[in-house]
This record gives sequence, structure tokens and C-alpha cells, in this order.
Amino acid sequence: MSGLFLRVSPDTLIIGAGAHGFAKDQLARYRAAVAGPVSGGDLRAIVAKVERAGFEIGGRTYTRPPRGFTADGPATERLLRHSGLYAHGELPAPWATTPGFLSEALRRWRTFAPVHRWLYDHVQRQA
Repeated sequence: MSGLFLRVSPDTLIIGAGAHGFAKDQLARYRAAVAGPVSGGDLRAIVAKVERAGFEIGGRTYTRPPRGFTADGPATERLLRHSGLYAHGELPAPWATTPGFLSEALRRWRTFAPVHRWLYDHVQRQA
């Protein structure tokens, strides 16, 4: 399931959104949406925007795209190698105690929200 997340460890804060893994039926829907001309293009644009903002996209676990899927370019091929999809960024743990922490977390979640929304619309919600 896609969602917003915050992980706190002694050294770092990780703020993100997305899904760390897909169930088998979700993975099938994800791959079909990535390969779709409109939905795939939308995701590629979202990922590019998140990365231009200086954040990372995670969830890639496969070394090559699955059989039966043709990638129309490196961005599609890259996204087909994922078994989950999430955007995230780290901060030093002491940030959690600063007055600006909440506004920074919200700023990041606003940047990551399109990833979550795309996953909800194309993978999580069943038509």
C-alpha cells in the first residue's frame, strides 16, 4: 500500500512517500501502467521532477525488465525494474527537534505526493 512515511533512527530521519513493495496483483498493475503510453509518461514526468528537486526514487530490485514488456526508453526500462516505488530524502536526526522540522517534512511530502497519487490511481485502487 502506498502512503506517506517518516522513519526516525538515532542518526537520520527519512521522509518519503510511496510503496516499498507490491503484492503480485499490484506488481502486474504497476508494470502495465508503467508501460502505458499516458500513465507511463505521467510517472516518468513525476519521477524526473522528484529527482530534479534533489530526492531519490527507490524500489528497484530487478536487474532487467520483465519478459513481455518493451521499454520505449531508458526511463521506462528503469521503472520496470522496480518491485516497489517510493520517493525519499534524508535529514540528520537532530532535525526532528528543530522548529522547522514540521514545515520541512510537509514541504517534502508535497514534493512526493504525486508519486503516492500515481500509485494510488494506477496500482492500489482497483477498477
